[in-house]
Amino acid sequence: MEIIGKTKVSILSLLSGTRLHGYEIAKRLSLPITGIYQHLKDLKKAGFTESKLNGRKKEYYLTERGKKLLELVK
Repeated sequence: MEIIGKTKVSILSLLSGTRLHGYEIAKRLSLPITGIYQHLKDLKKAGFTESKLNGRKKEYYLTERGKKLLELVK
């Protein structure tokens, strides 16, 4: 049984040690931006990520809970 899907794991991996905005995540994963924002919303709701405005862009980053999950699924 999967704890979390592959795309969400990829997003968490990208956010490991850095903050990125949604368009950058979509670009790096070669996925549609609409899908990325849904995944980011789910991850934030579950407490694995947070976001902070940096100028006009919202940057996402891992919470401690997200870091622990990433360790479990790697």
